[in-house]
Amino acid sequence: MATTVLVTLGTDHHRFDRLLGWFDTWLAGTEADVHLVVQHGSTPLPLGMASDPRVTAFDLVPHDDLVAAMVASDVVVVQGGPGSVMDALECGRLPIAVPRLARYREVVDDHQVAFVERMSQELMAVHVSSEPELVDVLDAAVEDPSAYAVPPRRPDLTEVSERLGDWVDLMVAERPRRGLLAWLRRRVPAPRSGSRTAV
Repeated sequence: MATTVLVTLGTDHHRFDRLLGWFDTWLAGTEADVHLVVQHGSTPLPLGMASDPRVTAFDLVPHDDLVAAMVASDVVVVQGGPGSVMDALECGRLPIAVPRLARYREVVDDHQVAFVERMSQELMAVHVSSEPELVDVLDAAVEDPSAYAVPPRRPDLTEVSERLGDWVDLMVAERPRRGLLAWLRRRVPAPRSGSRTAV
């Protein structure tokens, strides 16, 4: 029976060609019996993947359908967003997480790197940052998918809040003029004269 590998790029409008290119190369070279399910969002499939009968692809689907696909898969690979990582854990899958990088215009800043590093340290994700790493991790995962099955967990709101708070603190400390803080400054209106704002 084929090992089902789900890869999800989320809903960000930025393309993530780098990750799909890595998968395209891996598929062309692997002899493993695999079925690759790809939620590719704004990123077009490479030609090899688009014509490969082992690939089922869709751009965007309702969140509930994506979660059901995670549950039905043996291995889950996600872009490094907090929502994708948490969804995989809730579905009982240890996510293989590849952060998007600003220098490739895959995202506005490198917030996913800090988040995935933190989750990897806590053994709640497998951080992959290069094509050779992805190939090694995928080969191992297809060989033994049980190593990527974990007890389903729904982190409570306090835990999630603390984790994301730490993530924001990291961003502010590392890049005080960019990242989330700058984004918030551009989008949150300044308080009107005489109003009080909780910080």
